[in-house]
Amino acid sequence: MKWNKLSLSLLLLTIILLFFTSRAYQNQALSFHFVDEEDNIVLGSYLLKGEKLYSDLFSHHQPLAYIASAGVQKITNPNTLFLLIKRHREVVIAWSALWSVILVARFGCPLFLFTAIYEPLKIFLLGNLFLAESLVVYPLVYLISALLFLKKGLARQELIFLGFCFTLILWLLTPLWPILLFAFFIFLYKERLKKISWLLLGTIPLVLLAASFISLKDYWHNAFYINLFYYIPATSKKSILETITYAFISPFTSFFYWTGRSATLQITQLLTALLMISWLVIIKKGGWKLPSLMFVLLGLTNLRYVSLGQQEYSGFHLLPWFASLILISTTSAFLIWKKYSFGRVIKVIFVLIVTALIWVVIRESGQRLFTPHNIFQDFYIKYSRQEDFGRAIKIMKEKEEKLFVVPDEWLVYWQADIAHASKMVNYYAWMADVEEIKNPLHKMFSENPPTYFYCDRCRFGYFGLEEFFPKYQKIKKDGSETNLMVLKEKVKNINEEQKRELDYFRFTFE
Repeated sequence: MKWNKLSLSLLLLTIILLFFTSRAYQNQALSFHFVDEEDNIVLGSYLLKGEKLYSDLFSHHQPLAYIASAGVQKITNPNTLFLLIKRHREVVIAWSALWSVILVARFGCPLFLFTAIYEPLKIFLLGNLFLAESLVVYPLVYLISALLFLKKGLARQELIFLGFCFTLILWLLTPLWPILLFAFFIFLYKERLKKISWLLLGTIPLVLLAASFISLKDYWHNAFYINLFYYIPATSKKSILETITYAFISPFTSFFYWTGRSATLQITQLLTALLMISWLVIIKKGGWKLPSLMFVLLGLTNLRYVSLGQQEYSGFHLLPWFASLILISTTSAFLIWKKYSFGRVIKVIFVLIVTALIWVVIRESGQRLFTPHNIFQDFYIKYSRQEDFGRAIKIMKEKEEKLFVVPDEWLVYWQADIAHASKMVNYYAWMADVEEIKNPLHKMFSENPPTYFYCDRCRFGYFGLEEFFPKYQKIKKDGSETNLMVLKEKVKNINEEQKRELDYFRFTFE
């Protein structure tokens, strides 16, 4: 992008937009509690204690979100649960702002349009949380923009930075690996083989960083074998062929969803309409290569297919695809408006769609993002339960005692500042059907049970651990039984001072 009055104006507008959205996201910093984010945070805290990912700590996800959280905790050193969550959300705000400025400075108007739509709307798909999906959007958008805008003969520093983007995506989100492979072959085709070595050079820092935190042997087993043979079959509702088909045609299927129209579904429908008109104009003018490239790129970002219109917990996996749709639709519209002439009717339709798009973005973000929040009240509502149970364990714990949490109230580990009993820091229902996960866990409960056992929803029999309940006694709060269980031998040894402290926080065993 050449620097001129227009580019400087766009950058200034971007900074102004980010000022307002960043303030709004700070206001929302404690408004949403999501276990996937807490997985990143708690495993990150154990990495700081010298543990290795995949050998000491089970995960079937890529490692960089955990490592990034370890970095956040090392630098900010939060000493309360409130600050722990707040600091991670603030890092996401800073990450978003930095990348948005880079994108607009590098690629100009199309990326300003992307930022103006994506930043106010990402909250609907949890883009403000410390998730791999949230972090990966920006390097993914940079990579796609480079494929669309940059010509042959890239400078060394551009290739090095693209290598850095490749590695960010690689270590954050497995479902995006196919688009990385596709992009690599395109760059290999555009650039001389010798120049590609500069792209590979950009991968080295993050590869070395990740290697220092993971067990490579266990990484391949957990992130690929477990996913391919257990997790995907247990959670997938469609065949591979159906998933791939829907991944590529999903924008066009959005027009068949008319009930319960969510904010993201409305935006998807308007963006798809814009995309279809733009592609038709480009193809009519003989330019079929660009729409074909865009079609493939968009499909490859959606291979972890989620039905359109879902939001928050059920829809956050859509975030990389939703961002890519915004980018490709706005880029297509910008290109035809700038380069091609077309009839008045098409222009009128085009303007109407853009007007509707702006109106929906303002209306929906105004109702969700810019609604005032009290962050202290939000913290109490969303996080006080985990804080309370963690505090109770911290009062009772002795050296060498351990905790096991089922399925995913992971912040109890952090608040209690206690060792985890098993490398299975979490334990979901699908894991109970995997012998290599289930058997060591049952052996642990039989031979060396954890002192503290927090089990949410265990009464429904999802996890197959009911046979071990007689070893434990449930702690009560305000006279009612809770999900926190303590070994009966431990309960007998709780001293009077500990009992008084527990009673102060309304915990008893009677």
